[in-house]
Amino acid sequence: MQNGLRCLIFSAGAQLSSPITQIVSILERPKTLTPVGTGDPSLLGFFKHMNQTEPLISLMRALGVDGDDSGDACRVLLVGPKERRVGFLVETVDSVETAEYTADEPQ
Repeated sequence: MQNGLRCLIFSAGAQLSSPITQIVSILERPKTLTPVGTGDPSLLGFFKHMNQTEPLISLMRALGVDGDDSGDACRVLLVGPKERRVGFLVETVDSVETAEYTADEPQ
C-alpha cells in the first residue's frame, strides 16, 4: 500500500479497506432486489441503479465470514467499469483515511 493513498474503511465480517479510487459509489441497501436461483448464497440478486441493472453480492458470504448483511447500516460499494459494475454489500462504511505504511525492519 502506498503512503498517502486514500482508502475507504468498511466492515464485512472484519475491518477492511479499499483504495477510494476503486469505489464508484456508496449506496444504501436497495429496497427492491430481483432474486436469482444460482445456488450461490453470496449473489443476493439484481438491483436497478441509474437505469443499469447491477448484481448485488454479499461480501461477507463471498468471503465465508460471519457478518450481518441485513442491518440498517449495510451499504453497497459499487465498483468496476460501467459495463461490468458490481455492488458489494458490506456491514458498515466507517471512514476514509490516508494510508501510512512503515515496513518492519529486518532482524
